[in-house]
Amino acid sequence: MKLSAAFVIGALCALQLSTATPIMSSSDTKAVDEAEGNLLLADSVLHEDPYGGKPGHGHGSGHHDSHGPGHGHGHKHEHEHGHGYPHPPPPPPPPPPPHDHCHDARTAAVNFYRSYNGAGVDHFYTTNEAEWNGAVAGGWAKEGVAARIMNKQVHGSVPLYRLYQAQFINHFYTTNAAERQTAITTHKYNDEGIAGYVFPDGRCGTKPLYRMYQHQIPNGNVYPGRVYGGYRITSDHFYTTDANERNNAVGKLYYADEGVVGYVF
Repeated sequence: MKLSAAFVIGALCALQLSTATPIMSSSDTKAVDEAEGNLLLADSVLHEDPYGGKPGHGHGSGHHDSHGPGHGHGHKHEHEHGHGYPHPPPPPPPPPPPHDHCHDARTAAVNFYRSYNGAGVDHFYTTNEAEWNGAVAGGWAKEGVAARIMNKQVHGSVPLYRLYQAQFINHFYTTNAAERQTAITTHKYNDEGIAGYVFPDGRCGTKPLYRMYQHQIPNGNVYPGRVYGGYRITSDHFYTTDANERNNAVGKLYYADEGVVGYVF
């Protein structure tokens, strides 16, 4: 049932007039009752569920809410809570932490054993403990662990090549592939593969492995051997992480400073 706006307004005016009159006749009372009835009817129509349910119950066909307007749950309220809409997608997972390459390097680090042959004036280094022990029979004396280098290549590391010159009894280690090739081609060194792996810089808390070279010493009673112009001809590459030992070798033992061959643990 649809009531016109004029009808509703008229009913409201009649109710106001009736309440303003202190004394009402029976006909006036009847008019007031009719006006109140019309207001209730108008209110019922205005709040009628458009889906066919009864006011205050909300159980009409097609209504998606279990409560009618009388309970405060209309369609607008349903939409405010987001019912009927798809949920937003979950946020993407956080990226994985960066890989710890330094952990890989420390795990791969092994002892780089050092020995020295006084007669031949040669320092020898190896990661193979059995080979180190076997060198003693050949005239090399053990001098402990020079450093720790990696026994496999890890991110950022470079190979430390090992060569040997039998004529001059000289073990030579370098990370420079071109220098290695020159030693093989020009200076008759034998290629003995890769001694291990080092870093080209001081990453992961590594320290420099200093390189020195001695090619002659003053001739005396210490070593017999090749002598030229009052000097004994030697050929020894020496490697150490100890800066004081390097300074002593350069300052007093006739070694030339050749910089840093790589960085080690």
